[in-house]
Amino acid sequence: MTDYWSVAGGITYNIATNNWIKANTSVTYDDGYLLFGGNANLTPTSWGFGISFKLKGPDGEVAF
Repeated sequence: MTDYWSVAGGITYNIATNNWIKANTSVTYDDGYLLFGGNANLTPTSWGFGISFKLKGPDGEVAF
Protein backbone atom coordinates (compact mmCIF):
# COMPACT_ATOMS: atom_id res chain seq x y z
CA MET A 1 0.00 0.00 0.00
CA THR A 2 2.77 2.46 0.82
CA ASP A 3 4.33 1.79 -2.59
CA TYR A 4 1.47 3.62 -4.30
CA TRP A 5 0.67 6.46 -1.90
CA SER A 6 2.69 9.58 -1.17
CA VAL A 7 1.99 12.45 1.20
CA ALA A 8 3.76 15.80 1.25
CA GLY A 9 3.44 19.02 3.17
CA GLY A 10 5.24 22.22 3.86
CA ILE A 11 5.11 25.57 5.55
CA THR A 12 6.70 28.88 4.62
CA TYR A 13 7.61 31.04 7.58
CA ASN A 14 9.09 34.55 7.73
CA ILE A 15 11.59 34.62 10.59
CA ALA A 16 12.10 38.40 10.39
CA THR A 17 8.42 39.22 10.99
CA ASN A 18 7.66 36.06 13.00
CA ASN A 19 4.68 35.17 10.76
CA TRP A 20 3.76 32.16 8.69
CA ILE A 21 3.23 32.89 5.00
CA LYS A 22 1.83 29.70 3.48
CA ALA A 23 1.03 26.09 4.40
CA ASN A 24 0.39 23.33 1.87
CA THR A 25 -0.26 19.61 1.79
CA SER A 26 -0.92 16.96 -0.84
CA VAL A 27 -1.71 13.28 -1.18
CA THR A 28 -1.15 11.23 -4.36
CA TYR A 29 -1.92 7.67 -5.48
CA ASP A 30 0.08 6.27 -8.42
CA ASP A 31 0.10 2.56 -9.24
CA GLY A 32 1.57 2.96 -12.72
CA TYR A 33 -1.79 2.89 -14.51
CA LEU A 34 -3.88 5.34 -12.50
CA LEU A 35 -2.74 8.56 -10.89
CA PHE A 36 -4.99 10.69 -8.74
CA GLY A 37 -4.49 13.07 -5.88
CA GLY A 38 -5.39 16.28 -4.20
CA ASN A 39 -3.74 19.26 -2.62
CA ALA A 40 -4.66 22.13 -0.35
CA ASN A 41 -2.98 25.41 0.50
CA LEU A 42 -3.64 28.06 3.08
CA THR A 43 -2.36 31.61 3.57
CA PRO A 44 -3.39 34.20 6.15
CA THR A 45 -5.80 35.76 3.60
CA SER A 46 -6.81 32.92 1.26
CA TRP A 47 -7.10 29.20 0.75
CA GLY A 48 -7.38 26.81 -2.18
CA PHE A 49 -7.48 23.18 -3.21
CA GLY A 50 -7.05 21.09 -6.32
CA ILE A 51 -7.56 17.56 -7.56
CA SER A 52 -6.00 15.58 -10.40
CA PHE A 53 -6.91 12.37 -12.21
CA LYS A 54 -4.83 10.78 -14.98
CA LEU A 55 -4.93 7.44 -16.73
CA LYS A 56 -1.67 5.87 -17.88
CA GLY A 57 -1.00 3.41 -20.69
CA PRO A 58 0.95 0.13 -20.40
CA ASP A 59 4.21 2.05 -20.84
CA GLY A 60 3.46 4.22 -17.79
CA GLU A 61 3.05 7.41 -19.81
CA VAL A 62 -0.04 9.59 -19.37
CA ALA A 63 -2.66 8.38 -21.87
CA PHE A 64 -4.33 11.74 -22.59
